[in-house]
Amino acid sequence: RQALGFSGAVLGSRVAWYTYSNSDFLVAGRMLGQAALGAYTIAWTIASTPVEKITNMITRVTPAFFSAVQHDKPELRRYLLRITEGLSLLTFPASIGMALVADQFVIVVLGPKWGAAVMPLRLLAVYAALRSITTVFPNMLFAMRHSRFVMWNTIVAAVVFPTAFYYSSRWGTTGIGITWLLLYPVITVPVVWRTFVAIELPVWTYLRSI
Repeated sequence: RQALGFSGAVLGSRVAWYTYSNSDFLVAGRMLGQAALGAYTIAWTIASTPVEKITNMITRVTPAFFSAVQHDKPELRRYLLRITEGLSLLTFPASIGMALVADQFVIVVLGPKWGAAVMPLRLLAVYAALRSITTVFPNMLFAMRHSRFVMWNTIVAAVVFPTAFYYSSRWGTTGIGITWLLLYPVITVPVVWRTFVAIELPVWTYLRSI
């Protein structure tokens, strides 16, 4: 029963995550048309490259390490701080740099016809920097058997994000990008705070690692 309950919570989290992480494409295609969806998809692909190539590789292997030390709070704190340092060192320069030079990058690499992707690219690159260091928190909570908390948080996100994207689509792809930038921290804060409390990690210590 315990194994099935844990697995069900993890599966529910994955399904809810897939739902809300792809709802922006659905809304952009339905509400803004294929041209806007194409520009937004290009912006998302470029902005997410550091996260997909670096962060995903790390998050695939961290669950095993977290599970091995799930009752050792000092070791969990050490893992979290060192992983955060490494991820921020690798992904922040790439993401923030892309946000700063998005207009030149799009014109030179993609051409003037993709000018509509500039503003979404700026916003999504900043969001990608934030996402790169927060994806490790659910894995740590799973290892400490806080799976139901993660599941319900993700389910809330699966309800809130599509609604917010639908409302913000009146401002085009820029509105959808701003939604990610403003709403993602709000949804993520409970997961981050729960982790800090569980492993007794002061907020300032974590911020210093960034």
